[in-house]
Amino acid sequence: MFRSLGAVRLPILTLLGVMVLPLSVVAYKGHAKGMDRWLPGYAAWAWARRGEGSATAPVHIMFLTADHFEPGNGTGLVSAWAERYARLAAAHRDSDGRAPQHTWFYPADQFRRSQMADLAKLCRAGYGEVELHLHHGYDTYASLKSKLEKAKRDFGAAGALTPQQPPGQAFAFIHGNLSLDNSRGDYFCGVNSEMTLLQEQGCFADFTFPSLERKSQPSMLNRLYYAVDDPTQPGSYLAGGAEMEVGKRHRGLLIFCGPLVVDFGDWRHIFYPAIDPADTEPTNLPTPQRVDNWVRAGVHVRGRPEWVFVKTWVHGAKRAAWPIVVGGEADQIFSYLESHYNDGARYVLHYVTAREAYNIAKAAEAGKTGNPSQYRDYLVKPYLISARQLAPGDGANSHAAVAAGASE
Repeated sequence: MFRSLGAVRLPILTLLGVMVLPLSVVAYKGHAKGMDRWLPGYAAWAWARRGEGSATAPVHIMFLTADHFEPGNGTGLVSAWAERYARLAAAHRDSDGRAPQHTWFYPADQFRRSQMADLAKLCRAGYGEVELHLHHGYDTYASLKSKLEKAKRDFGAAGALTPQQPPGQAFAFIHGNLSLDNSRGDYFCGVNSEMTLLQEQGCFADFTFPSLERKSQPSMLNRLYYAVDDPTQPGSYLAGGAEMEVGKRHRGLLIFCGPLVVDFGDWRHIFYPAIDPADTEPTNLPTPQRVDNWVRAGVHVRGRPEWVFVKTWVHGAKRAAWPIVVGGEADQIFSYLESHYNDGARYVLHYVTAREAYNIAKAAEAGKTGNPSQYRDYLVKPYLISARQLAPGDGANSHAAVAAGASE
């Protein structure tokens, strides 16, 4: 009898072990990817989508590449990168006849005049725009203000961050080390009032997220929202804020989130589905299936579901990423976008920069309709190094309106 019980116990323990192993893997991976922070928000977003209804065709796709562009001290690296990108982009066009638009979030802390000059040539040729990226730590409000002001001087000398219409400079922002508003601690930031300071310095929106970094990934995702700064607390944006919505204006810094999708059609990890934060890194190559996921995420201004924003991100200056951003991988993705999301009936494709995406979102918020391309320069005007030039009198709505729109 005892032998028979022992014989039964062994397969039971084996079965329990087989069950515990995958659960342990899922728990570990879930923790590493910060699912305890963002999964409830993901569930809330998925549930809210059920009540929004389908977008009216055609759906306009605003495709944006936010590049954490960190070339370091590499001599000639940016010029070589630029040559390859110009060759790639020249072979592709969206519904407006524009080449793919790259946004180089260039690190102010690694600033090199020669590198900025190479990027400026690409901008003038019509391939994108430069915005502000910054790694910093152990800062105070005063020391960070000094760094931002120096960055604006350095960038401004090349014509970046300086709109063709006054007053002042304006910029989109990505926080180096993913620590906006001191969300990962003093080593990566140090300033609990960073969002307030950014707005004071001319920042119109943050483009850092999603990140999947446990401490910095906001709980509100797949949405565009305004976060109000609490200068006494770090990470004021983490809990979310007021969603960007047609006909409504809110205070705070606009958090311009890209897609974050749980792909139940991709079980390459066996025990859990793929989690797609819309990155195009060498460890997570872009595919047509992923493009479909990003579009289905449907990031939009509430009340304007037919204008969808697809923000991807990459560290594009790294040599390992070159095939993805200036080579064959990028060529395939642009071709897929143009063949599947630009038929003019169901979908219309628009390649946009971060500035243009912000302007189009603000136009939607203001109740504008029709072809979103006409609102690329709605509030923040093209920069001095931008290929786009303003027509006479086109600066009536200067970017001074940005501060008012973000603070009311």
